[in-house]
Amino acid sequence: ENSSQARSWLFDNGTLMQCRQKALTERPKGSSSLDRVRRFASGYHRRHADTAENFDPPHTNRQASLESLTAEEQEMLVRFHAKQITQLIGPTAVLNGLVRNSAILATAIMLFRRFYLSNSVLDCEPRRIAVAAAYLASKVEEQRVELSLLERATELIEHKLVASSLGKQESYHVTVKDIEAGERELMEGINYEMQCHHPYTAIRVLAKEMSHFLLEYEEERDDSDNIEASPRHVHDFDKAERQRNLFEGSIEVAQNALLFSDVPFLFSPGPIAFASVAIASRNGRKPSRNVDGHTSPLEPQVREFLRVRFPAEQEYDLRDFESQVGNIVAVTDDTRTVIDSNMLMSCQSEEPEGCDDKTIQIFELRRLSCKVASLRLSRQAARSRRGRYQSPRKRKGNVEESLIVKDRVEIGKIPKVTPIRLY
Repeated sequence: ENSSQARSWLFDNGTLMQCRQKALTERPKGSSSLDRVRRFASGYHRRHADTAENFDPPHTNRQASLESLTAEEQEMLVRFHAKQITQLIGPTAVLNGLVRNSAILATAIMLFRRFYLSNSVLDCEPRRIAVAAAYLASKVEEQRVELSLLERATELIEHKLVASSLGKQESYHVTVKDIEAGERELMEGINYEMQCHHPYTAIRVLAKEMSHFLLEYEEERDDSDNIEASPRHVHDFDKAERQRNLFEGSIEVAQNALLFSDVPFLFSPGPIAFASVAIASRNGRKPSRNVDGHTSPLEPQVREFLRVRFPAEQEYDLRDFESQVGNIVAVTDDTRTVIDSNMLMSCQSEEPEGCDDKTIQIFELRRLSCKVASLRLSRQAARSRRGRYQSPRKRKGNVEESLIVKDRVEIGKIPKVTPIRLY
């Protein structure tokens, strides 16, 4: 592919881990917020694919983990803020003026997540970048929204979460001025590569074709008497209903993969679309076993549909595509749901009262948010100390210069003697 997404924003597991580790370990050198933004993740895989195979993530002890942020902790916070973008723009936005289709929401989330492959949440606050990503995505997809509406949305969300400590720290009100500044930082951090390709169009086509194929697949195995006994109009209605359910379920799977996994950074939209339809077609069933007794993420009818759908492809290419789809299905099945503001509102106590996954995740995020706030203050204090520090030679030069300026000022104060003119 010739798109910027294929050239610059597809990785393997090794290079993706390297980017996230580098974003945390290397400190930015700029003085202003825009100068501190980095963009090395763009095209990183093409430049460092050879070194990624031998990459070993650093092992930190307990004391080091308290004094720094790990890649897993940063990714947890990034995914939390990516989830909050769903309230700012897209089908479930809090304001009617911000309701847009799923493509704009997906673009906003992708831009936001790309940014934090090169930057740290300690240097660039994710709430401001998330709102800026929603605004930039609306312009990229040519469905622009008003800045004032986004500011109003952040104000409403902050007011709704006023009783939650995590909500006050991470879902605060963002002004128009901050959104504009965040947009400049965001564009710099993604190397001005704003085009995003999503699997939604392919999902629409595949869901329609697979629903017809699965219906025929089931009819061939059903008793012919049962098929003849059902009225024709009911059969047609059932076909349309199943197709719609398969499409909506596939969109939900793709959206969850975008939010909660690394699938968009590892695979192109085509395999993601096929995997989403394959997962939605299972209707919650567990993966089946193939003839060899091994668990396969793809069911037999889905593998058969793949060969019917692409009859001109070689078997080797089909198996490679099936392997990619299987990897996507396996990764998507293991994803963990990220909490949203509604879950925060339902859990506002200071101590965990239950052992369910959502409650534990909320308190993990609270702990992480406090840790990030403390580390961010420490980094800002260190930056201000570096700004005030001057070497002895520079201090001596400044003293001499001030004396010279002072002498010049004193000389300038000597009154002028006006000669008396004689007539």
